[in-house]
Amino acid sequence: TRRQNSASDVFSIGLVFYEMLTGKTAVDGTDIYQIMYAISNSSIAAPSKTNKAIDERLDALILKSLDKDPQRRFADAGAMLKAFNDYLSFDDEARNTDSSDSTINFLLRRMRHKKDFPVFSQTINILNKASSSETESLTLVSNAILKDYSLTNKVLRLVNSAYYNRGSEKISTISRAVVMLGIDAVRSIAASLMLFDHLQNKLQAHQLKEDAVQSLFSALVANDLMVSLGKTNHEEAFLCALLQQLGKMLVRFYLHEESRTIDKLIAQGEIAEPTAVTQVLGTSYHRLGIAVAREWGFPESIVSSMEPVNFDRLPPEKNDANKLRLVSHFSNALGNCLSLPPDQQSGAISQLTRQFSSVLDIDKDKVSLLVETSQEELVKFSKLIQFDLKNSRYIQQIPSGDGKGTPLKSGQTQIAELDSAGSIHILQEDLEEQIKTTDKTLTDGIQDVTNTLTGEYSLNQIMQMILEIIYRALPGSRVVLSLKDGKSNCIRARFGFGEDVDRIIRNFSIPLAYQADVFHISFKNNVDIQIKDTQDENIRGKIPQWYHEEIGAKGFTIFPIIIKHSPIAMIYIDGADGATISLTDNQLGLIKTLRNQAILAIKNLQ
Repeated sequence: TRRQNSASDVFSIGLVFYEMLTGKTAVDGTDIYQIMYAISNSSIAAPSKTNKAIDERLDALILKSLDKDPQRRFADAGAMLKAFNDYLSFDDEARNTDSSDSTINFLLRRMRHKKDFPVFSQTINILNKASSSETESLTLVSNAILKDYSLTNKVLRLVNSAYYNRGSEKISTISRAVVMLGIDAVRSIAASLMLFDHLQNKLQAHQLKEDAVQSLFSALVANDLMVSLGKTNHEEAFLCALLQQLGKMLVRFYLHEESRTIDKLIAQGEIAEPTAVTQVLGTSYHRLGIAVAREWGFPESIVSSMEPVNFDRLPPEKNDANKLRLVSHFSNALGNCLSLPPDQQSGAISQLTRQFSSVLDIDKDKVSLLVETSQEELVKFSKLIQFDLKNSRYIQQIPSGDGKGTPLKSGQTQIAELDSAGSIHILQEDLEEQIKTTDKTLTDGIQDVTNTLTGEYSLNQIMQMILEIIYRALPGSRVVLSLKDGKSNCIRARFGFGEDVDRIIRNFSIPLAYQADVFHISFKNNVDIQIKDTQDENIRGKIPQWYHEEIGAKGFTIFPIIIKHSPIAMIYIDGADGATISLTDNQLGLIKTLRNQAILAIKNLQ
């Protein structure tokens, strides 16, 4: 098609530019087949790895043109040319962005030029597109999170803390977390963690870290306040409050010089922050934050909560959207009060309490308790997400309270101590290496599936959990579930996890009409089969041609799912890097147990 041809043109131009900039080819191979395999299965290193003179913006442009997914490349050569012209005029534009829209567009462009930002932005968008009413949303959320090992661990650490997990069951899979907490809660957790990591892992100034600490404190205040008001969407309030200062933090991170100019104007004491921001940027922090939140696909309820309010004429609580807006603004204003010198905090908090008392049902005692509780939670929450509070001036300014307060709602807002009741045992730091081991991950996963089978579940949820367990247990693997499709009379791939898994899903289809190949032998005899070398002359002829042409892994393992002597599904495992995934006898036995749990789930639902 024309779109495919354009994508190929862009890729070809990218290869030429890559070689011009680095003096070497982007992919290696002695013949066309090796080169095509490398393009499909190998990651292309950033040009700056070879040529240190290349900056991160040019890196991003080249890598975008060479993306494995044609949909993520430039639409055509014209779009690519425009991007390069933008790059060349980057410094000129930076000197001429004096209007609101141009500042927003300039910020968005600079963000896109960061090496890691395209992946970050894409993942945030995927999480926000997921809907609790869509079957495929479980796959979207799980896949987006599981691609990042660190993010997966942090999400599981949080969902197993008393902050989210009200029961005693350990949750060892993202799929199980979605079943227990719901898609909205899990995607809010993941989006919050991703945003926090994106900013705090590349801190360019001490003040940015202070802003991040203050935003996290405000988010915890919002969560606790919503719980005390009897609202169930407290996780959403957490995210709303966290995003209130998004514009400010992004300016500090991406427009560092402009941020310093704003700080200098404020330090001179002649103008307030909003005026200084508008004077330098031509727009407000709020407008910048809202524009980026929309770019990332956050729902309107969250975006609207970022709209500024007049504290002297607060809108009444008419609906949940208004409540979120009021709570997130109050929480951030309270955070601002605590950034003041200690002798000014009390008066500022008293004034803020009077302003919001009628719309949020708060008083001096409740606010004091909020501060005390949230300060304690900030310390514990930061440990859970591995955020270092050391040397934070902000947390040192927060009053610690007299320790006499009681939780706003017993059992719902306090985070358990890290060593209590084993609630986050599966992800404690001293056990992290043990968690990575295959046997333990499979064993924990089997228990997770068992717990799910005792309650209400859908077949999709169980299958997702089983695939995720295998994927997490086998580093570097691809795991795909294929199900019987009556219309096409095939066992067709439905979903999976791992690098380039979408290509496998598009092309993996086993015709049910019998052929003497490994897949039909597996179905006919109900046996699990492991192929260590698909090119072995004794094996190659037993593997269908469509597999060699469309999948082409060096080795794979298959587990058939047979019910009443009929093939219903198949679990397929290979190595994403072309290597064969080796399994011990014990690991094979554990995966067979998971396969048998899938059979049990199907039978129970029939």
